[in-house]
Amino acid sequence: AQPVEAIAKARAYISGLGYYVFSLNGKRIGERQLDPVWTDYGKRVLYSTYDLTAALRDGLNCLGVTLGVGWYRLLRFIARIEITYADGSVQSIVSERNGWRYSYGPIVDNSLYFGEKWDLRKEQPFWDCPGFAAQEELWRLPLLVDSPGGALQAQQVEPIAKLRQLTAKLLHSLADGSFVFDLGQNIAGWVHIKVQGQAGDEIAVYFAENLEADGTLDQGTHRRCTSPDVLILKDSQPVEWEPSFTYHGFRYFQVSGLRGKPEPGCVLGIEVRTAVKERGGFECSDPFLNRLFECVRWTESDNLHGVMTDCPQRDERLGWLNDLTVRLEEAIYNFELPQLLRKVEQDIADAQGPGGAIKDVAPFSISHFGNDPADPVCSSFLLLPYLMYLHWADKKIIERHYEAVRGWTLYLHKNSSDGLVDFGYYGDWASPIIYCQEESPVSAITPPAYMSAGFQCLNLKLMGFFASLLGKTQDQQMFGELAQTAVAAFNAKYLDRQKGSYCTGSQACNSFALWLEIVPPEIVPRVAANLAQDVIAKDYHLSTGNICTKYLPEMLAEHGYGDVALKLICQRTYPSWGYMLEHGATTVWERWERETKGGMNSHNHPMNATIGSWFYKYLAGILPDPVRPGFERFFLKPYFLEGIDWVKCRLQTLYGLIEVRWERTAAGIALYAVVPSNSAAQVILPEGYVAEDDQALQLMSGRYRLEIKKLK
Repeated sequence: AQPVEAIAKARAYISGLGYYVFSLNGKRIGERQLDPVWTDYGKRVLYSTYDLTAALRDGLNCLGVTLGVGWYRLLRFIARIEITYADGSVQSIVSERNGWRYSYGPIVDNSLYFGEKWDLRKEQPFWDCPGFAAQEELWRLPLLVDSPGGALQAQQVEPIAKLRQLTAKLLHSLADGSFVFDLGQNIAGWVHIKVQGQAGDEIAVYFAENLEADGTLDQGTHRRCTSPDVLILKDSQPVEWEPSFTYHGFRYFQVSGLRGKPEPGCVLGIEVRTAVKERGGFECSDPFLNRLFECVRWTESDNLHGVMTDCPQRDERLGWLNDLTVRLEEAIYNFELPQLLRKVEQDIADAQGPGGAIKDVAPFSISHFGNDPADPVCSSFLLLPYLMYLHWADKKIIERHYEAVRGWTLYLHKNSSDGLVDFGYYGDWASPIIYCQEESPVSAITPPAYMSAGFQCLNLKLMGFFASLLGKTQDQQMFGELAQTAVAAFNAKYLDRQKGSYCTGSQACNSFALWLEIVPPEIVPRVAANLAQDVIAKDYHLSTGNICTKYLPEMLAEHGYGDVALKLICQRTYPSWGYMLEHGATTVWERWERETKGGMNSHNHPMNATIGSWFYKYLAGILPDPVRPGFERFFLKPYFLEGIDWVKCRLQTLYGLIEVRWERTAAGIALYAVVPSNSAAQVILPEGYVAEDDQALQLMSGRYRLEIKKLK
């Protein structure tokens, strides 16, 4: 209770588990949602900082905190408020027993998976305002409880926030008097509702990704997460409401309990995710590819919640590292992710055991899914810092986690036979069902052990690079030798030199070997030809799963079969991305089949959205240079594929905005490029194309227009 004129600065440092909402004098402070982000609470607990200087007022001030269970499932709270006065003195207010009271409010139930229920009849108006006349029997002294165990650290990742607001279209009413709405887009978030009724009216909002044929919600893809968000009214006054401690993945929703037909705009869809900025953008002459690109970006956007989740709708929403292995590059091209990726890398390290093994998911909990040790395809632990180095010149993340990634790599080496890992759980997971093992998403045509061995080769090569970068000469030599041994063993075991094919000869097997760059040079053309022939023989359909779906179109393009890659990507019939779009998809499905019932049937899954990086890397040709990372220097290597008349692409970098545009002209190709200040680019043309001036292929900072011709 001091005059505000005497206060120079006031800060609040707060963490509430699982989630919290912070208020001062009856007003919410900040716009953070679902805060703090999920971590292994036994290792680290994150707190957020709030500036209260302008919000404090003369006389008494009242601080309020509302707690929800979140991922922790218990209610814990810690806070420190520091007030610096004009005379230099500092007052600290901490969350001890004295001075604080707790009670229960209108949120009678809340769950990240099973929705939220509010009973406004249980509200205590002005409970977080000075002078509140508390009913003593409802308010108690808080208990001092044990810490979750983790170190308190400042939350540096961008907060989860409410972003886009989508207008819902009323589709129809049902026989029970409820109403069904369509957002036109599958999102992660919740519904904001404006409602008026009578005391005791119960308004329920149910969520779904799909509709049944009769127009009712099909909640099958939500598995157990079919519970609604519920609001019970206390009187006849108008109310605006949305939940605080849950979120849903949905396109359609059903509202019951209304007393009449809802007015336009009374229900809105709110997109809720980690508030990272969009980094890149892509557009071309083909409307289908533009739709696919937006579908990919929405999918990634819907799965950023302090954790890079696998899906937003069902009883999972976990950070699967096998998906992350291939998803990383697409996400990095589309969004500004340095802070989130540093947090993800720390989550993986926090879940690492003393023997070096990591888990399949991070953060890890034995009550959820995932193996310990992880499937060896979880090379995301090494690819993440490598891509951070390429795209943002971040060497510190490699330094910080060097021993951890070294431990994982050596763990796999210790569990090898004849130099190769020989176990795997998932491998090239969830290919089209006709190529899966019976009653399992495990591939029947690409052995998991083959994928594990290949990623072991990659890990050893990356460790050699990391060791070289950090000046660890002994490790550089050791990992170099181990990589040579592993690659030789891989080729000896899996390469059929006569056929020019790897393992079973599946699309996954051949594209993976090419992507790893371990195919003997003289055999590369035959392996690439076999890969293309298999795609053509399947009428331009894929047979890959969550890992090699990324590598298949990339390797086709890089080895002279860009036209085959484009036909594959633009395929409309099953199995394909086009099949999803033809059946109304606005986000990428988990399975290539159109299944909407329970099981593994998410309709919002980034593991098959990895095609997103292909637009940037191949049609636009924007590639980082490992020698001068962070886009200090980069490559422009566009592919001028038949059927595409023009391409526009942009990418924000440390040096500024890269812009690339090319279009077909009467004379050939006009290539436009913007190279940011203090950056440089080298243009690499596809085989059979030449520039009028070869010297123009080396670009310094500036704007360029290059005339390119195709040789006859």
